[in-house]
Amino acid sequence: MGYALVNHQQLIDDVPDEEGDWVGRSVTLILKPGTCNVMEVKAPYLEWATLGGGQQNGVETTQVSLLDIHSIAMSSAEDMAFNDGEDNKENDAEEVEDLECFFSLTTKQGQIHVMEAITADESQRLVAGVRNLASRLAKQLITGDKAVLWDFFDNSLEPEEIRVTEEEAMARVSHTLLDYMSKS
Repeated sequence: MGYALVNHQQLIDDVPDEEGDWVGRSVTLILKPGTCNVMEVKAPYLEWATLGGGQQNGVETTQVSLLDIHSIAMSSAEDMAFNDGEDNKENDAEEVEDLECFFSLTTKQGQIHVMEAITADESQRLVAGVRNLASRLAKQLITGDKAVLWDFFDNSLEPEEIRVTEEEAMARVSHTLLDYMSKS
């Protein structure tokens, strides 16, 4: 299942000391399961691909591992100085609603991905959902809960000769997590 969003990216001009413009492109955000087999262990990840069309026909795909998420946060009116001193409650309410549709996902490598949901409620649901997924994955990995294999990994399309037993999969996933954490 995917969620329709807008991914905002800053266009960097060749002019130094000037900020680039921001461009939004429609994307679909999908949770992809990880894999664990004889050849590799890949953590589950979020993936989004821009839709072709408009001024840019190219399709761009981005993947962020659930283990690479440093933070995910919604924007709020308190984050922005949007009121210019005029008392226009109707416009202020619309601006607050517009601002609360945005959220950012920051990776451990420092990449920041700015997204815009259709509504503020949808943004809250997505932020809470991603937080819960990352938390649940980490908890199951740390506690050695074998449910992590069914909840976050899918080897059903893998050839039989590279599949591993449940015990071997847990050992591989645990070792990969330890290796990953030692490099962070």
